[in-house]
Amino acid sequence: MRPHVERDEIYSAKVADAIEGIVVDVDYKLAPEYPFPTAFQEAYEVCRWTFSRLKKWDADENRVSMGGHSAGANLTAAVALKANQTKEFRLCLQVLDYGAFDLATDPDDKKDAAHNLIPSERSRMFTEAYTDGDLTLAKNPYCSPLLATDEMLKGLPEALVVAAGHDNFRFEDFDYGVRMAAAGTRVTMKCFTQSNHGFLV
Repeated sequence: MRPHVERDEIYSAKVADAIEGIVVDVDYKLAPEYPFPTAFQEAYEVCRWTFSRLKKWDADENRVSMGGHSAGANLTAAVALKANQTKEFRLCLQVLDYGAFDLATDPDDKKDAAHNLIPSERSRMFTEAYTDGDLTLAKNPYCSPLLATDEMLKGLPEALVVAAGHDNFRFEDFDYGVRMAAAGTRVTMKCFTQSNHGFLV
């Protein structure tokens, strides 16, 4: 049983009602049993499948967005990056909620690391689990979107970046948003200064 299935179903239903549209909830395989790039590849394939179903659903291909929280935001950013390269489909919007966009930098070397609520050892454990201990994988832009080249960032879909003021990832969220904007993407950034990681759900 996935740990957040019921919560995610409720959240997805709420979003579907708000937008009066269809929501596809991606239930990707989890690390450490399935390390990178499994979840990334699955998320990309679900997006591609979704676009293949649009005519049957009578849905507009110009109004398909993708979003996620934390690791889901990482996957959303990675899928948008890859789709921008392959041109197999195009999202109209990427919603990135308190995403982990830089797994390559050691937690202790990140800005304001002393005040992070998630201990550095735990953050390292997440990265090691996701990369199966091969930290060179963390430098892959599909693993750490913040490390994407300037060329990869050109032409990305519009982005909404949501950060939490008491979250470890707030600075990399801001940095990724600024890099996308500098590359020409329309970006809206919101920081909820008194909130913690995971506050949206």
